[in-house]
Amino acid sequence: MQQKAASLPTFGHVFDLTRSQYVDAIDKENKHVLIIIHIFEQFVPGCDAVNGCFQCLAQDHPRVKFCRIQSSEADVSQTFTSKGLPAILAYRGGQLVANFLRITDQLGEDFFAGDLESFLVEHGLLQSKADVPTVLQALVVMVRG
Repeated sequence: MQQKAASLPTFGHVFDLTRSQYVDAIDKENKHVLIIIHIFEQFVPGCDAVNGCFQCLAQDHPRVKFCRIQSSEADVSQTFTSKGLPAILAYRGGQLVANFLRITDQLGEDFFAGDLESFLVEHGLLQSKADVPTVLQALVVMVRG
C-alpha cells in the first residue's frame, strides 16, 4: 500500500476549477488518486470554512487532489445552491465514491480543518494521521518545508 501511495502524484494545494475543467480534473487523473471537490458559493454559510479547511488539508494530505468550483461556474440550479451547499464530492477512478450535501448540517457553520478531516476520516476518505507511519509524516513535513 505504501508503494502505491509513493507512486501517486503529489499535489499539496487546492485547484480552482472552471466548468470546462471539472470533468477532466476527474477523468484524466490517475485512477488511484482520490479527488475531493468542494462546490461553494461566497454567500452561503459554511463555504468559507470549507475553503479554509481545504487549504490546510491539501498540505496535510498531498496525495489527495483537493479542488473547488463555484456553483455559479458549475451551472447548478439555484435550488441546489440554496439547499445543498456547501457540498463535497469525492471521486476515484472516474467514479463518485462519496457526496455530502450541506455539510454544515453535520459540522455547523464555523469549524476547523481538524473537524473536517475527522469527518472525512470517519467516512473512509482520508487516512487518519495516527495510521500513517512516523517516517511518512516526517516526509510530508519536509515536502511542505
